Amino acid sequence: MTRAPTLALAALFALLLGLGLAGIGLGRMPLDYAVSILALPLGGLAAALVLTLRRQTDLLARWSGRLLAGLAAGLAATLAYNLYRVAVRSLFDLPFDPFRVQPVFGQIMTGMPSTHAIALAAGWGYHLWIGAMLGMVFAALRPSGGLVAGLLFAALVQLGRWAMYPSVFRAGLSDQEFFANGVIGMLFWGAVLGATLHQLARTTRTAG
Repeated sequence: MTRAPTLALAALFALLLGLGLAGIGLGRMPLDYAVSILALPLGGLAAALVLTLRRQTDLLARWSGRLLAGLAAGLAATLAYNLYRVAVRSLFDLPFDPFRVQPVFGQIMTGMPSTHAIALAAGWGYHLWIGAMLGMVFAALRPSGGLVAGLLFAALVQLGRWAMYPSVFRAGLSDQEFFANGVIGMLFWGAVLGATLHQLARTTRTAG
């Protein structure tokens, strides 16, 4: 099987490791942010090393292709979710900034003002990485994707967020934005994720 998916994924994971370790080394990135960036790349590279040493290159290429499909589906779903948030604000005239959290992420990760270009790049990069990472996790669990599977996965992700931050859940019960983005929006994200991964898996099977 082709080595291209493995090499592409290894390059991405190595880049993320470099960025995460640089953030820690500079003493500005909080540990929980660093872990969310480093955990999957570290695990992926370690698994790749083990499979390479065992000469299971076909299995490695298969898993690399699966994770890359999940990454693509995760990014597509995150892009669709961002467009959805803009549409919701415009259609229902809700008074919120749909992208206010990205600069905050960047400020926390870099220690720079939220308006600084590096902070903005870090915040948006982190936002996109979380979407891509969740897409890869979904692809590992459900390689064929599917609309219903995507919806269930999104519901589990959202339930996990609420379990970790119960105060956010309580505060948002009467909040229109909370319902539109935190409930309906996440289900929309999951639907796009599942449908996109299903189409990618189908295309791969047809090509093979």
